Amino acid sequence: MAEIITPQTEVQLAETITPQIEIQPPLFAPDGSPSDEVKKALKQMEIEQNRRWAEEIADLIEERHQNHAP
Repeated sequence: MAEIITPQTEVQLAETITPQIEIQPPLFAPDGSPSDEVKKALKQMEIEQNRRWAEEIADLIEERHQNHAP
């Protein structure tokens, strides 16, 4: 049996199919400085980069130690 499509089910289908637009926070504050969201994202990126560098340095030190161990 075929489903009867009413105007209400059309709206429901459209809401299901149509992606909802995410509202992004502004990148800059009214004074032109980076917004708090941007500052938080940059800080998180800095922390992540520092962690990667620390891991790389630790790996290099361990590799050097293993190559020079008696």
